[in-house]
Amino acid sequence: MPIEDGYDAGRYYYYLGVTSREASNNDVIQTNHPVTFTVEKATFTITPEDKERTKIYDAKPFTQQAIPSVKEGSIVLYSLDCRTWKQDQPYITDAGVLNVKAKVEHPNYETVTIDYTLEIIPRKVTLTSATAKKQYDGKPLTNKTVVVSAEGFVSKEGATYKVTGTITDVGSIKNTFTYTLYKGTKKENYQITNV
Repeated sequence: MPIEDGYDAGRYYYYLGVTSREASNNDVIQTNHPVTFTVEKATFTITPEDKERTKIYDAKPFTQQAIPSVKEGSIVLYSLDCRTWKQDQPYITDAGVLNVKAKVEHPNYETVTIDYTLEIIPRKVTLTSATAKKQYDGKPLTNKTVVVSAEGFVSKEGATYKVTGTITDVGSIKNTFTYTLYKGTKKENYQITNV
């Protein structure tokens, strides 16, 4: 007795009716026999939406959706500790690593869990003090300019600079400077090199 297509996973109970005749008096006898059918859960997969799970810091939240191979009827849940599961996708904004666990639940498929990592790399910034020269005139020579290069700071982030290099007599010195990051600019989000 075949099971019809379209049944969800689970156990199903039927009664199989058997009709027979008594040999002695030809009476018809109806007998019901209980029959159990089981539809087992199928298997499927879940993968992050993008193979590239690393990016350079840009002050924007970084997340990756986990995609089940069967979308209809599936519920994807996320966790950072394997204890609390939510449908909200975890994200990372500052430089660092975020270890994500995702699982997909479906009434007709075995629950599948995967681990993946999101990483934000510090942004490279090179700070270079400007140069200057002149003929000796007895007055201090300074140049307060600091040039930002490499990947640079993201919008609305940066630093203020205090250039301390100065020379009056004939010769040369390094145009030294110090910097102070803006409020809200986090040092760990940048790899800063002074030149």
